[in-house]
Amino acid sequence: MNTIIRRIIIYILIICFLTAALTQLFVFQGESFDAKTAVIIIFTIAAGIILIRFLFKDINNLKIARLIRENFILKVKTAVISQISGKEFPDKHIEDSEIFVSYFGILFNDKIVKFNQDGIRLTAMDIGNDFISFTYGNDKQMQNMRIVRPDIEPEAMDEMINKFRFETGITPTMLG
Repeated sequence: MNTIIRRIIIYILIICFLTAALTQLFVFQGESFDAKTAVIIIFTIAAGIILIRFLFKDINNLKIARLIRENFILKVKTAVISQISGKEFPDKHIEDSEIFVSYFGILFNDKIVKFNQDGIRLTAMDIGNDFISFTYGNDKQMQNMRIVRPDIEPEAMDEMINKFRFETGITPTMLG
């Protein structure tokens, strides 16, 4: 989600820069425009329109990400990556990431898998010994996503299954 926010800020800054550059171009050029100036104006306006389109798309993605994060049914922490011993590598801060699963979709960093929106439906959920599988899609195309199953107590697993059954209408299938 932080990646989406960073992209939104970058888009806004670039749009402000393009607007300032275009304003300066109009101020310094006055009323005399040649062909080169017209081409620069057209490309600047086109770039601004494209960036505004990306900005609106990311604002919509941010709304969906917040919706998923605020209404999660399952939250899974991803694995920790460690350095190989015996070799010198510069220390890197690896951000812990979490996977949020809700009625509205799955959020992993800045990746969003939507379901129960825009005609995309969650059709199946399978719970194995070490994974949880989600099958979703529309009439034309189905996709499957697997995440690592967290170590959950049987009571918490039953509660999660009941939440999915109640909120999505899908009864998760226990495998193995």
